[in-house]
Amino acid sequence: MLKFVFKGLANQSSLRNYNLVQSCLFKRNFLSSAYELEPEYNARLNNNILKQVNPSSMYLELDQQYNRHKKLYAIDVDLYVNSITNDIYTEELEDILYKFRLTPTTIDMMDSTQHAVIRLYLKLNKIQELLTILDDRLNYGIFPDEYCNNLLMNYFIKTNNFRDAAKIAAIQMLQEDFSNEITKHFALYSCLKYLESPVQWIVEEAREEVEQEEDEEEIVKIRVQYLRNPYFDGHFDLTTANDLIGKTLMTIGRSDPDDVLHQSYYLVGLGLTKNTQESKQFLVNVQNDKIKVTRDALEMFKKFIITEDVSQTTSNPVEPAASEGENSEAAPNPAELKANVSEEIQAILSLAEGLTSKGTEGNLLQVTENNLKNTVQKFEAQEIEKQKQKYQLWDTEREQILKKHLDKLKEEQIFDNIQKKKEDLAKEEERLFFFDNENEIDLLLEKKYPPKKEVVVKKRNEFDGKRNLGRTVIGKRKKLPTEESYVPPDMHKPYK
Repeated sequence: MLKFVFKGLANQSSLRNYNLVQSCLFKRNFLSSAYELEPEYNARLNNNILKQVNPSSMYLELDQQYNRHKKLYAIDVDLYVNSITNDIYTEELEDILYKFRLTPTTIDMMDSTQHAVIRLYLKLNKIQELLTILDDRLNYGIFPDEYCNNLLMNYFIKTNNFRDAAKIAAIQMLQEDFSNEITKHFALYSCLKYLESPVQWIVEEAREEVEQEEDEEEIVKIRVQYLRNPYFDGHFDLTTANDLIGKTLMTIGRSDPDDVLHQSYYLVGLGLTKNTQESKQFLVNVQNDKIKVTRDALEMFKKFIITEDVSQTTSNPVEPAASEGENSEAAPNPAELKANVSEEIQAILSLAEGLTSKGTEGNLLQVTENNLKNTVQKFEAQEIEKQKQKYQLWDTEREQILKKHLDKLKEEQIFDNIQKKKEDLAKEEERLFFFDNENEIDLLLEKKYPPKKEVVVKKRNEFDGKRNLGRTVIGKRKKLPTEESYVPPDMHKPYK
């Protein structure tokens, strides 16, 4: 009897362990821990060059160099960024990146610098600060490569933060390059997972609201030379979740016009971007059996084309851990949304509703997830070896660039010393041969210091027939008239 009791307890324990494993597996982690290459990346700190870098003193040197010469060198910035390993110098790092962006040498920014910034903020879990830097490419100039984007999207997916994963996918879309298969499938999965449970897209920092009454006298108006005409380029100016995710899906979808999945992604993107003319033509092609899409894609298209803001389409009582505890608003009624759309969209909806039988079976999200797993399994080892080679190449390039930079600084120092020596010799020659060249020196002085004009200031009660009372007249003083035949008077002594 006791054997059966213990056997039952063992079965219950194994069942709990199985459920625990299943709950842990629910947090998707598509990339293995080997993909992070943490030991290989930290090996750079053993380099003799980086060992000699003190972030505190180097920041002061870089700041002084910028203030004096308005110039920073890419190798100096790279050494400074790679030497930082904690959150003490993150503000100084952002300051150096911003100042470096203002110099002409910003074009020489090294790939290892951008990689180091991304990995540092990811290690310190400064996610919001990192996204701000990545989004402000004009002022910071940080452009992540495919490897960094894969790391970021995998990290966000693992923490159920699908919003930020979709933002990374949109950043890759802005670079218009989905040649990396892992990056492409990560982007698709991130976008679809966000659309499944959207949250507020733009995170506003919590700030204390301070009411200040502004007086009209305190308003400062600044004169500007010109005003820019408003312009929307349809690419880098995109800011909403609908536009960014929609264009990401469309960019990937058009890469394979014969594949059902890619055309399904493209259709969902059309619904998000609300491109009515192209949507109508696409649905007509589906109706004529020229294009095949899934039923899921048709349903998502009908849902999103009438939704103004995709981040408000559902109500989630609990948000992901990285969404900072914001609660999304209640979902609007679909019937109300359909009633408020234009006639053109109503016609497109009617056309889409008649194509349900044309859609193929299959869960679009599940198929995308399976494709991501297969792609990672196929290409992960290649990506790891490729990144290892990059780390070795960056270490070699850093040493070579530093050597060339030091040689160039030595040449500039020698040139400056020669120029200073020539100036000193010229002054010494002028001193030694002063009396021999006195006449020439006087002529040079007259040219260098011409005689000043005499200034005559009239009194306020003086009037010369013109209306220039109290004005300053600059010119030569007039000569007083003299009599040439002037005879002095005779002075006679008085008679006594």
